[in-house]
Amino acid sequence: MKTKTLLISFIFLLFTFIVNAQENNDAYDYPVKSGTNEWKQFKDTYEMIKACQVPEDILKNMSTEGLVITCLNHPLYGSIFASENLQDGFESFVGHFNCFKELLKRQDAGKNLMKIYKKMETNNYANNKNKVINDGKFRFTFIELFLSQEKILNTMKKEEQKELVKETLLKINKKHENGNYSIYNQATSVLIIIRVLKNNNYDFSDINSSKREEVEIFNKKIKFYKKETLDIIIDKANYFINQ
Repeated sequence: MKTKTLLISFIFLLFTFIVNAQENNDAYDYPVKSGTNEWKQFKDTYEMIKACQVPEDILKNMSTEGLVITCLNHPLYGSIFASENLQDGFESFVGHFNCFKELLKRQDAGKNLMKIYKKMETNNYANNKNKVINDGKFRFTFIELFLSQEKILNTMKKEEQKELVKETLLKINKKHENGNYSIYNQATSVLIIIRVLKNNNYDFSDINSSKREEVEIFNKKIKFYKKETLDIIIDKANYFINQ
């Protein structure tokens, strides 16, 4: 009887381990990838978009962590940067693909995006195809755009948002130290900060009207990459995390 009980317990633990392993490794592997010969055979953008949809049965059963990785490794993510401003580009891009729509519905999306964000290293500024997530400069911009969206921030508690701001400040400092990140590549880091502050009803009334206007335009359209404007927002972040 004791042996049978131990065997059942072992089987249960083994099953749990397998399930957890599957949940952590269930990101979708796109069958056709950008730059391959198959990719070059596509006749138009419509065919590319169609090839980059995740089958619905896989999508609905995918863990949120796997879904985050699926989104970050999307073959067409670079098209975001073709728009006049990043926010419009992001919204247009997300509207075309089911994996992004699904991620925006998940209540643990923010937590899982931050988990991946923490793992990303700023010194890997060149795309590394041997990694699950390519830590390229534009990959950073991509995940930071995602983390700055109101729907994502609303899935996070205030303490989680503070943790996100702390991590973002670390990333900003590392980008400065790296020397390979332009102000364009740093802007989305600051965007996370201002949108967290806005999400927590932070008041920018203590800065002069012209600077406040620049901050508002940056928040809405991600324009005005002036260093002094970004620095104002960064200064406010330190006050927020120490509240």
